[in-house]
Amino acid sequence: MKKLLLALCLVVTMCFLNACKEVDPGDDNATGDPPPNTAEGSSVTLTVFNKDIDLQDQNILVYIRPDDFFGGSLVSAWQKCDPPIGGSSKLDDLNDTVSVAAIYDNDAWMTATKTIPLQHTATVSGSGQSVVLENPVFDFMLPPDLRGFQNSTSHIDVYPVWSLNGHTVCKPEYPLFPNSRTTFRGFQSKVYLTIGSMAQTDTFIDIYWDQLHEIDIPSNLQSADIEVSLDPSTNMPVYTLKNEVYQD
Repeated sequence: MKKLLLALCLVVTMCFLNACKEVDPGDDNATGDPPPNTAEGSSVTLTVFNKDIDLQDQNILVYIRPDDFFGGSLVSAWQKCDPPIGGSSKLDDLNDTVSVAAIYDNDAWMTATKTIPLQHTATVSGSGQSVVLENPVFDFMLPPDLRGFQNSTSHIDVYPVWSLNGHTVCKPEYPLFPNSRTTFRGFQSKVYLTIGSMAQTDTFIDIYWDQLHEIDIPSNLQSADIEVSLDPSTNMPVYTLKNEVYQD
């Protein structure tokens, strides 16, 4: 019986070590043992069509709304375009490919960017200017629809900068202190549009979401046009999803 219990403990220990093993830090694409159902979803192609709005020096700005961090989040326009009247602009394809980088030391330094699969956590470690964002590893403490970021440095002003499909989405309003962490859910089947200055795509701002136009993106949508037109009764832009193509 003792031999049987010893063998069983050995098997359990080996399984645990295998599930928690670290990846090679030199491999940017390494992610550890993936959890089941890690597919990030298919891509959606969105084309913005400008029916009759004179944009002048402004842009049509497209935002992705993040989950609220503790204390909120600051966002930047995910993508922008400025099609002429009667013209169109194709946005980069939309899917749920999430990446993160860390900024620190009063935003003076930034780490390399890492792609994070679902239910994985990336940890930033080091001290001084020798700060490294490690490859994400599977995190059994996370729900299957989240990604994680942890500050394991000595810096008290570390911010994760989250991106979707290579375009910046947000950062927390307040920094992460040492040994603290946060999460990001990714794309949540909605995009938000407004018309504004180009500066909004280059800076993080506190945005009022009820002032943006929300468009639902169904999970089986393959491509669609977003028509932007001027409502003559209000002199305000109207955003309409058209020419939808759905997956079978």
